[in-house]
Amino acid sequence: MNAELESMDLTYVARFTVPVFDLHVRAPGLLKAVHTNLSPDFAIRKSDMQIRNDTTLSAMLVSISFASRKDETEGKVDVRPEKIMIRFEDVTKWSQWVSSREFIARINRIIEETLSNPEIDSVLFDAFVSIRIRDEKNASELFADQITPKIRLSFDEATLGHGLYFHLFSANSREWHAQVKMSYFGGESPLLLVDSSVHYLAIHAVKDVDERVGHFKRLLESLFDQTGLEISVSH
Repeated sequence: MNAELESMDLTYVARFTVPVFDLHVRAPGLLKAVHTNLSPDFAIRKSDMQIRNDTTLSAMLVSISFASRKDETEGKVDVRPEKIMIRFEDVTKWSQWVSSREFIARINRIIEETLSNPEIDSVLFDAFVSIRIRDEKNASELFADQITPKIRLSFDEATLGHGLYFHLFSANSREWHAQVKMSYFGGESPLLLVDSSVHYLAIHAVKDVDERVGHFKRLLESLFDQTGLEISVSH
């Protein structure tokens, strides 16, 4: 069944085993390193870089907004004592996916160098995807007969709109688990909203950023293959 990717917001979260207690001291150096290393490929204005200090450790924040000079990729980096969060907005092209992967890898290298190589405890990827279905089809027909035994499926009437809400959960490995939530809205131009996340519990199972991003991408593709969706994505 034909479908088109309308938008996708990606989020990457890496949690540290031990908080970076001196983030407030290292923050200026972190901003300088990000600007020096990334500004040739990403537009980062002075107003896009912020440092927020607080008496509470969890409230400390280093924030950087960015926009790719090569494509339309935009997003934001938040570095806190306990984690890194990178958000990419409105990813609709494969070139933007590549830019996102490269950006994550480069930020991780900068973090390692400027924050004394903090140990990462776990990694989370989340994708919120909006898909326009070209051929209307009943939601139960779309999923019920094609989901593999590894995925449990349950659905109820949506509380908002004329659609169905699905919750899928797959625990395929001791090293990672995936969760997928879907909302289907029928009509002349059916819309499928997908909120999917993969939590890597043991970093050593999928070692580097390229592997983790590639693994997450394959899981998404596998899910849509199982549903019979043929999603067109521009390059």
